[in-house]
Amino acid sequence: MEEEERKCKAAIEEAEKQYSEISSEIKDLDIKSKQFEELEESYLSISDDISPGRKRCSFGQDRSFPGCLSNVQVEWDEINAAWGQAALLLHTMAQYFSPKFQYRIKIHPMGSYPRVTDINNNTYELFGPVNLFWSTRYDKAMTWFLTCLQEFAEFAISLDRENNVPPEKSLKLPYKIDIRW
Repeated sequence: MEEEERKCKAAIEEAEKQYSEISSEIKDLDIKSKQFEELEESYLSISDDISPGRKRCSFGQDRSFPGCLSNVQVEWDEINAAWGQAALLLHTMAQYFSPKFQYRIKIHPMGSYPRVTDINNNTYELFGPVNLFWSTRYDKAMTWFLTCLQEFAEFAISLDRENNVPPEKSLKLPYKIDIRW
């Protein structure tokens, strides 16, 4: 009996020890959860502060690109994936309306490694990482991409006019594209 009682007391002590460890882990997870929620709130308040025309970040020579968060580092993998998705969408829309849409600038969606071919048949990489030597080529790729996007938007707006689409339902880009060579 005494042996059985000793085993039970040892089992109870072990269970209490495990309970204490689990309680400590739960407290740590609660603290981390609260920190995460605070970080998320901070991120959302920063995102809410960014509205069209208020926050811009520049690329290349005297050009600007809206939507930059200077205090948040974005990995090149994410940037490349976003350019790949944008390139695929623009390429698909341009191909759909071909030959009516004169597709002068060629967009080559190649996953996270898209390329852009200009009107002189020069091809530029629309992916990074970009260093000092490649930054001009990357700037040109972005500029040609935006030029193609602007031309497609003008084409789509003219189609809306032809089809008597009311102005409030016609295509409107969220930002003005101002390309300076």
